[in-house]
Amino acid sequence: MNNELLLNENELKRCQKLIENSVKKIVAENGSKGVVLGLSGGVDSSVVLKLAYNSGTDVYALILPEESVT
Repeated sequence: MNNELLLNENELKRCQKLIENSVKKIVAENGSKGVVLGLSGGVDSSVVLKLAYNSGTDVYALILPEESVT
């Protein structure tokens, strides 16, 4: 597997800020108190959790019962 990044560090930071600002904007526009996330224990949901947390909004993370999740 090729471990080269497709985006440079500045582009990654720009994407990160875009996602974080979008979460904050959507929460504010909808008058929500925060976001609720379902966590699978995988990398994808962990990254989403971190981005939502960084947005400065309240984050409620749920790990739903599943036999394969430890």
